[in-house]
Amino acid sequence: MSFVNSYSPAAPEDLSSYYGADPYDINFVFPLSLDLLESTRVKLVPFIPRLHAQTYIDHTSPHPEVHRFIPIDLNSLGTLLTCLEKFIRRDPGWVPFAVIDKGSDGKGEEKMAGVIALSYTEAENLKTELGWVVTFPEYQRSAYISSLFVHICITFLLSTYVDL
Repeated sequence: MSFVNSYSPAAPEDLSSYYGADPYDINFVFPLSLDLLESTRVKLVPFIPRLHAQTYIDHTSPHPEVHRFIPIDLNSLGTLLTCLEKFIRRDPGWVPFAVIDKGSDGKGEEKMAGVIALSYTEAENLKTELGWVVTFPEYQRSAYISSLFVHICITFLLSTYVDL
């Protein structure tokens, strides 16, 4: 019996490609209508790593408890980019959204307030789940952010399924 072991350590990954091309391909099983993903106070936009990943890390890394119920440690930019590319964007059943507060600061300035994803989506079974829900600590216990972004997702899903 003969065999070989040609293992060699993998070369370090070039994470720059994980930021995505422009335009960014969300690769989602359903079409997205941005009109349905917005209210007067909150809007959801596709989470584009080039635009949103660093903001996510800046808001969550000082508060590791926001990832307590998430099975992957997303406290570093490299891990976040790898997870977004390998496990989320490449799976057409997932689409993450950046949650944008449209100006609660009184200045009308839009700021990222968290993340929500549609996950495990199956077009043939009209099934999806809300997953990877993170509200940044400064927006937790606000009167509207979390409830509105969940409401927007559910409204979008019901409208999408009716139009199919």
